[in-house]
Amino acid sequence: MKRKVKVFIMGIIENNTVLNVMPVGFDNRLSRKALIGICGLSDRQVRKAIEDIVESKQAIIINMHKGYFIPNLENKTDRDYYRLFISQEESRINKLNKKMKSYNKMSEKILSALNE
Repeated sequence: MKRKVKVFIMGIIENNTVLNVMPVGFDNRLSRKALIGICGLSDRQVRKAIEDIVESKQAIIINMHKGYFIPNLENKTDRDYYRLFISQEESRINKLNKKMKSYNKMSEKILSALNE
C-alpha cells in the first residue's frame, strides 16, 4: 500500500476512534490523557484527530476546564461554556493578528534599511 493512502486511512481510523469516544456534555468531559488511554493513540494523534474532526465539520469539540467534550447546545450550561470557548478563541485570534502586524512592520523596517 502506498504511504499516502496508508496515512490517509490511518487518519480516518484515528478520527473515528476519537469521535466515537468523545463525550457529550461538559459534565462528561475527558482529559486529553484519558482520551489517549481510551483510544490507544499518541497525544499528537489525538490532537490531530480533534483538529480534523472540527475542521471537517463532523462535530463541535471544545476543551474547557481540562476536558474535551461535544457541547449539548440544548443545555444552558453547555451553551454558556461554548460561548466562553468561542470568546477565548476569538481573543487568541486577535492577539495573534496583533503580533503578526508587529512582525510585519519590524521586517519591513529591516528590509527597507537593507535596501538603502
